[in-house]
Amino acid sequence: MNIRRAVPVLVIFLFCWIPMAISQIEMEKKDVDTIRNPTPPNETSQDRGRELFMSRCVVCHGMEGRGDGPHSESLGVPPWDFTQDITDVTDGDLFNGIKNGGQFLWMPPFGLILMDDQIWDVINYLRLLEKGGN
Repeated sequence: MNIRRAVPVLVIFLFCWIPMAISQIEMEKKDVDTIRNPTPPNETSQDRGRELFMSRCVVCHGMEGRGDGPHSESLGVPPWDFTQDITDVTDGDLFNGIKNGGQFLWMPPFGLILMDDQIWDVINYLRLLEKGGN
């Protein structure tokens, strides 16, 4: 296939696939008040969450979760400082934000690349950061 034929096919694919993926995520949204963390916040879960955080979240949220990652200044809204900002945020709200994307999609919907149990591990790690641990 030559490049002139490939580009329009790729563009059509992206314009069709992205809205379908987003609509699938939207359909999976639940009332955040009914979402409960099924994963105990033990050391094993927090270690898995730390590993995922370091590979996926540090670029915006920083190494210590303070919202000071290398890309944080270029974003339209500042990333959360997980050592301060999540005390009153429910696990369901965190799960929904991570899975479906943050405010105005500044944060991508990680539900496209992370399984639910991985998201819960990240949340357990965020709760550790909230308490001053790392």
